[in-house]
Amino acid sequence: MDIFAYLKDDWARIMERLTDTVDNFADWPHERVFEETKRDLEALRQHFEKEVLIEQNLRNTTGVEGDLQKVTSLRKEIANDINNLVMIHIDEPGFEDGLEEITKKAKELRDFCESTFYPRVNEKMSESELRHLNQQVSEIVMS
Repeated sequence: MDIFAYLKDDWARIMERLTDTVDNFADWPHERVFEETKRDLEALRQHFEKEVLIEQNLRNTTGVEGDLQKVTSLRKEIANDINNLVMIHIDEPGFEDGLEEITKKAKELRDFCESTFYPRVNEKMSESELRHLNQQVSEIVMS
């Protein structure tokens, strides 16, 4: 498994789902929007868990400290937005806006990860770090 290719594919799937949910918010029944939103947010949570494994396996962070900080900060913002969203009923006006904001921030994080974070971290990781990371993610995906 190539962790970075996997994460890019995962991001594509997540963003397609989130965008679909946002685009169809007004047309779908509330029950469907609710179920799709639950799946979308769970997919984001699981994706973040896999990305955290990168940070846990990267021993030499010299030169990528700012990138790590940005990724962590964006993930925290999205997690806070998710926590706020789940406190709002789907019929309330702020729900759609909250979902749109999560989608916007997720796109920003995805774009940064794909253009900057993943390539830089991939260059920094040793062969053994990459092997271990790929093994960990494979085990998570297969379980």
